[in-house]
Amino acid sequence: MWWAAGRALVWPWLRRYLPAELLAIAAAMVCATCATIVTNDELLIVAASIAGSTAGYYGLIVIFEIVQTQAAYRARHARYTQRAAFATIRGLMLEFGGAELLDSLLFSPVLLYVCIQVAPNLQLAVVLSELASSTAFYITVAVLPSRILRPHPGTIPP
Repeated sequence: MWWAAGRALVWPWLRRYLPAELLAIAAAMVCATCATIVTNDELLIVAASIAGSTAGYYGLIVIFEIVQTQAAYRARHARYTQRAAFATIRGLMLEFGGAELLDSLLFSPVLLYVCIQVAPNLQLAVVLSELASSTAFYITVAVLPSRILRPHPGTIPP
């Protein structure tokens, strides 16, 4: 059935990214709230929120990736060395690098600043901006590369 194919595509994404997204939202809220205790400067609040979100998201993604890679090494009776850890980190940088730069330097700051102006409280602004910037991020990571790299119909693949 059609939903089985969709579930097969969506479930691995949810299993990998949803916990990291939830931690990112929580960390962004905590950091933004702590920043409001120290300052009323909205730009510093935005920066604190983005720093918390990034640390929460990538902290969990790195831990998940290292644990999975270590398990794969153990299954092959191989040692997970420092070189393998660097390869894991390099793979994550290749996977997320460009999209994360766009997200951290453009999407998240602009969306959070706008949400702070519009939303009735900071926590709602953080949640709304995180959802919007995550949507933009995943479009940048998943949708655009698959559209750009996919050959046009009628072309001969290299």
